[in-house]
Amino acid sequence: MRLKKLAAVLMAVTMVMTIQACGKSENTTQKQNTENVKLDAKSARIDGSIIKIDDNIKDVMKKIGETQDVEQAKSCLYNGYDKAYKYDDCTIRTYPDGDDDYVNSIEIYSSEIGIEKAVHVGDTIETVKKVYGDNPAFDTDTYSAYEDEEYGVAFYYENEKVNEIEIYKIEK
Repeated sequence: MRLKKLAAVLMAVTMVMTIQACGKSENTTQKQNTENVKLDAKSARIDGSIIKIDDNIKDVMKKIGETQDVEQAKSCLYNGYDKAYKYDDCTIRTYPDGDDDYVNSIEIYSSEIGIEKAVHVGDTIETVKKVYGDNPAFDTDTYSAYEDEEYGVAFYYENEKVNEIEIYKIEK
């Protein structure tokens, strides 16, 4: 699994470098200043922009840029296709609604991306339990998830450290 992620990251980096070297790509996206904006349970700070569950993916790409890697599969819950927009430090999964796609979950692979309670990739299991409590909704040696009525945050562990964080919408 980790090897696939590394290969995907290397491919994305190579594509970006190739496009930039050819002079065909120019990032004109303006980053909004969100340093003092408080994150909530359904948001993450990516490249200085706040991305929230249920945001339209078109708005998300205006904030953090388009990706060259989008996977899709027929949705089992919605009419249309669920999609995974893959970036270097995260994957944003969407659900379809009419002609638009909306953020359903954000998978985080980098300590540079912030979430509500300031737990980051690389932190220990003890840090997660200290910040979120000792009573997760789901808990194993490699995974802990904390949920409220609408949203959840899951921590995936490797060698007793967080190697991925996922913020997600609870489907009812």
